[in-house]
Amino acid sequence: MKKKYIIALVALLAVTATSCTDFLDRSSAIQVTAESLFESEASANAALMGVYDGITIGNFCARNTMIRQDLKGPDYMLYHNGGGQYLTVEYSYRESSATYGNAGEIWLPGFEIIKDANNFIANAANLEQTAKVKDMIAQAKVCKAYAYLELTKTFCYPPAIVKLDSRYDLGLPLMKTREDNLEAVVNPPRRATLTETMTYIKQLLTEALPDIDASRKDVGFWTVYGVKGMLARVCLYMEEWQNALNYAQEAAAGGSFIPYGQYVEKVNEKNQSESLFEMQFNINDHNSDRMPGYVYNMTMGSNGRRSGTESKGYGDGGVSDTFLALLDENPKDIRHGLLHEDKSSTCPADVPLSECKQGVNGYSARFYYKFIGGQEGSPHVHNIPAVKVPEMCLIAAEANAELGHDGDALTWLNKVYEARTTDKLSGLSGANLKTAIFNERRRELIMEGFAIWDFLRKGRAFSRDNSHPAYVAIDPVNGRDAADFHKVVAPIPITEMDANPNMRDQQNYGYEAYHN
Repeated sequence: MKKKYIIALVALLAVTATSCTDFLDRSSAIQVTAESLFESEASANAALMGVYDGITIGNFCARNTMIRQDLKGPDYMLYHNGGGQYLTVEYSYRESSATYGNAGEIWLPGFEIIKDANNFIANAANLEQTAKVKDMIAQAKVCKAYAYLELTKTFCYPPAIVKLDSRYDLGLPLMKTREDNLEAVVNPPRRATLTETMTYIKQLLTEALPDIDASRKDVGFWTVYGVKGMLARVCLYMEEWQNALNYAQEAAAGGSFIPYGQYVEKVNEKNQSESLFEMQFNINDHNSDRMPGYVYNMTMGSNGRRSGTESKGYGDGGVSDTFLALLDENPKDIRHGLLHEDKSSTCPADVPLSECKQGVNGYSARFYYKFIGGQEGSPHVHNIPAVKVPEMCLIAAEANAELGHDGDALTWLNKVYEARTTDKLSGLSGANLKTAIFNERRRELIMEGFAIWDFLRKGRAFSRDNSHPAYVAIDPVNGRDAADFHKVVAPIPITEMDANPNMRDQQNYGYEAYHN
């Protein structure tokens, strides 16, 4: 396999010396290869859209990296622990070096985005460096940082785990320039350390921030607030608490909470007020039935019940008893309104929705309509808010709590809690306050790609309840030598190990070593 792969890459390199060819290369219509694409700002902007498009494919950020994080934890589940569903291997902790689920489908498009961004930046540097061109280069850098962070969260451990155990201090190959991609054809790179990887992601974002067009308001592209939101997230993961706090406070000013009574209606709207960056889709995109809303939910019939003739979607996922209990801590939590009847429900069809109650007469409502179709009349199509105001408030709350500023932490926590319940929390401090912040992240950010890293980085153990088809117990502090612990991250795909001899001794700890 390796020989065939490398020969194909060398042949492609011979065809065009300007192509961004490497051990992760591909043949693609959106590949930025010809310098003629960059003869003007307008043509460069069209090429930049190809970099954005790379983020929004289902195999990467528009489904796999996002849902994988939640399926690894205790709050979200697949209904059947078998085949035929996306991310089944990941959910059931069945990864091995040879059987690695969707890891290959995440690795390849992630590095394709990085390659395309490098190629774009190198070519755009040949244009006159107007404010518009600098802004486009900055956007490409942020897309690259976003891709690197999603790859890191899939294949690496959070920095807090590395502080506990140096066995987990492996990051990613750092392809910083187009020249790095070209060099990789003959000299494939090794994995950097996790610290080096996280530092590089932060560097990309800080380099980009001054050149982002400050007047841009369209959250389908990177704005100043979206970039600051990414910096807040990265600094949080790096436990740079003051930087995380500063960026989060500034980013939170870029949007506003959906009013309590309008939340259920507006949370799925395009360009909703809480979004600082949204992955956007329309009817002409080709994600079709691979969009998260269609994969993990089923639309309701006209009577609000799941209907065998009217419902559309696979309905593969739902929230657990543990998550339902988190919502039930406050009956006024408006997020209850996102729950809909799931396909495990056996409640008779003639029972009106107004009389349906969880656990009564076989009624089960575990579908969680955070992402559900409806744009342009299609159940396939919905946007994905990727950086949001509530996350920024919770980052500010956590950072304040870690800095010992409990009063300020509670204030920021209540911005989210009050928006979702109309109530305010009081009397919380110390460990109890940190737990409240952690649980609010679970309620607010479920299905958005944070869960397993949050449990790991905060050293919080969990075991799945009986509503899960697949049981697992994870303890990041005392259980790192347990049989399943290493599967919280994906193995480096065997296809990549085949193609890259320089990385074969750098498989993630706990997985089988590479063998020819």
